[in-house]
Amino acid sequence: MIVLQTTEDYESLPSAYETKLEDYRSSIEKNVPFYITAELQTEFLFSRTSFVVGDGQIYNTYENVPLEPASYKIYQRSVTRVVNVC
Repeated sequence: MIVLQTTEDYESLPSAYETKLEDYRSSIEKNVPFYITAELQTEFLFSRTSFVVGDGQIYNTYENVPLEPASYKIYQRSVTRVVNVC
């Protein structure tokens, strides 16, 4: 899950956003208004019916930090890992 705090300069993710994607703390240090807030495993997705952005929990090393009053856009991206392919 990617969180973007929208601003006058950022209404959506920039075209090369992948090169700047980091956790919340690293993004703040680099003054980047978007960050990875969670990496959700397949098992998690099948066992839950909802996910709360900003619940303060850790999801696979990413801190889902509480959101401050502001305008945000939330993006969901998928990654497939293939293991032991012959």
